[in-house]
Amino acid sequence: MMFHRPAQLLSLFALLAWSVLTLSACASEDPDEPSTPADARADADVCTASFGPGGMLATPVGSSAPNPRMGEQVVYELQVRSANACDPLVGSAEQQEACRARVAPEVNYRAEGTTCSALGQLERIRLGTLDDLLEPTTDYREGITLAYVNERVGATALWLMPLFPNNDIQRIPDPCDNIGSPYAVRDYWHAAGTLSRACILDGRDEYSENPCWANEELRAVIDEAHARDMIVMLDIAFNHFGHRYQFYDQANYAPHTNWLAQDPGGELLWDFEATFDPGLLEPVILDNDQTLREQAANLPDLQQALTTVEAECPNLQGQRLVQHVAAWRAALPNERTDWNCDATMLEDMVPGFYLGSDTRRPSQGNGDWFTRDWYDVKFIFHRADQPQWRNEFLRQREYMFRVMNYWVSQGVDGFRLDHATDDFGGMSGEEWRYLIEKVSFYAEQRGQERPVFLAEEFHRQQEMSPVVDAMTEGFLFDMNGRNGAIKNAGYVERVLENANRFSFNTYIKAGLENHDELRLVDGTGFSPWTGMGFWALGAASWTMPMLLMGQEFGESQRLTFKRSAFLPGRFVGTSSYREDGDQLIAAYRQFIDARLDPGNAALLRTGRRFLRTQTGGQADNLVAFVRWGNNSTPMLVVHNLWESESSARFVFAPDLAAGIGMTACDEWRAVDTFTGSVLVPCMAGTEWTRSIPIRMPWNRRASWARIEVCTEVP
Repeated sequence: MMFHRPAQLLSLFALLAWSVLTLSACASEDPDEPSTPADARADADVCTASFGPGGMLATPVGSSAPNPRMGEQVVYELQVRSANACDPLVGSAEQQEACRARVAPEVNYRAEGTTCSALGQLERIRLGTLDDLLEPTTDYREGITLAYVNERVGATALWLMPLFPNNDIQRIPDPCDNIGSPYAVRDYWHAAGTLSRACILDGRDEYSENPCWANEELRAVIDEAHARDMIVMLDIAFNHFGHRYQFYDQANYAPHTNWLAQDPGGELLWDFEATFDPGLLEPVILDNDQTLREQAANLPDLQQALTTVEAECPNLQGQRLVQHVAAWRAALPNERTDWNCDATMLEDMVPGFYLGSDTRRPSQGNGDWFTRDWYDVKFIFHRADQPQWRNEFLRQREYMFRVMNYWVSQGVDGFRLDHATDDFGGMSGEEWRYLIEKVSFYAEQRGQERPVFLAEEFHRQQEMSPVVDAMTEGFLFDMNGRNGAIKNAGYVERVLENANRFSFNTYIKAGLENHDELRLVDGTGFSPWTGMGFWALGAASWTMPMLLMGQEFGESQRLTFKRSAFLPGRFVGTSSYREDGDQLIAAYRQFIDARLDPGNAALLRTGRRFLRTQTGGQADNLVAFVRWGNNSTPMLVVHNLWESESSARFVFAPDLAAGIGMTACDEWRAVDTFTGSVLVPCMAGTEWTRSIPIRMPWNRRASWARIEVCTEVP
């Protein structure tokens, strides 16, 4: 019901009474005598003419419309290792006991040359696993599970922050980053073994001589999500890798150097249909000696690489042999000269994968790196604008494609692209367009739906907006309005208008929290309840609504994703724990259900107009707008921004009334989709253009109401 403080419920609406003036044009001359067809036509003409020229209002469209599947989602961002983490000394007695009993990884502190004064406290935290997401509970106090996210919160898409093995050793920026940044990835083909109960019980992980990974567990999460009609998005950062990248690859692919040999003019280099490789439809990862030899028996190119590397480096075995063969296949002739058989990292075997220190060419060797001020990563060479380095550019681009294509083949539905472009390494909208279209093309060949793509984009926003389905910029900072912004109706309207600045070529992610930012209660003036209302303004708009794990129950502690951490708000007795957490979740769920209700399809369309009061201005604390499009039932959206009783008299401009299908003489009403109560009672269309009285009590956040014609009850 969108209330808070449930013990103090006020009446849902106190509707003001008013008189409905009847125009002579809207009444029959003699109610006892039925009108002739000619009379009816004349009456209809008068009623229509009273609104001026008819015709439906246009529904804005972009020149490059995004995948509509993206706009049909409510996304839940989750970090696997912290979502279900716990401290055995925190929470209720039951929670502490459950924490001590759980299967959790033993985290070793590996950071070189640093010490952490809080290490004991960090090591006490028991981190989560992918298996935890499959537990049946829907109580967030017991766990953040797929069942909880889907059944309690109502989200339809899971955005998994990077869950790959990552750099937690070299040049860690903070001495207490005991598990490192998940965005400093060092192997994109595997989910980290520390996220698998089976690996933990076996005493192995990605660092073991015989590595253990969590790919099977990730596939189980994907399958369970699909069974719930949810989609799964992986978070990738392709403009940089973490230090000590472990180079694996798939077995059955044709090296890009073959294209160059066949096509020295370069016409094929951007034509993925002409270079279609059937071996990429069912990728096989080379990540163990047995698979390497089995695949090499049927793949001459792979067999040649294996034979060459074994002759060059006869002492290589196991994982080191596998990685050297993969790197040798990717290396160019100059990089194969004086091959270092002792190398254990990509940067030592194939330095040209990375950006050189002058940012204009590939790295020429160890130490020739560009890292910006991101100390735990190295940037990748992506410069398509340097034709003398075309081989390196194509190699990196096609490796990125193979990674994405592999995960889509495993059921992944899309990707969040971290720091999508940059002006240093050269990753551009042109390259992303190629990658996205090629990944989608191969998905289509497998009979899969087109994947969705969300980009974090700071540099080339106008360039990327026609390429991806959603962008992260243009809502969070603006709507939160920190630094003393006065968040009244005028402010909110400007934010919502700005969210459409990409001309409907891409959705905007409508979230008020993410892993890089403060919680919505920090510095905004929001309580968890008012913050929810401001979040819902995005959910009532043409956007991609998104929640960060914990937002829905009022988590106040910022997500710390570079070290062991947990969500205090899940645990009874912590400063973040809220007694009204269940009510807050239920309120978010009502907004989400209303957003996704097919009867409210107008919320997913592009048509919108803000209403003005009888005096032509804005109501300071009430935001009101109409949504329409594609033959959907028009909706009147009203938000009470702050915790005060608010009222105003709005009007529909005649062209708006006519444009959404209203007629002057018929009576219309607005019915609240949350409660079924009447927000605006039956009034002739002409009255809608004169006065629509709205009053909302202090604890009412919003009304989303369908505008419908009144029908006579027999």
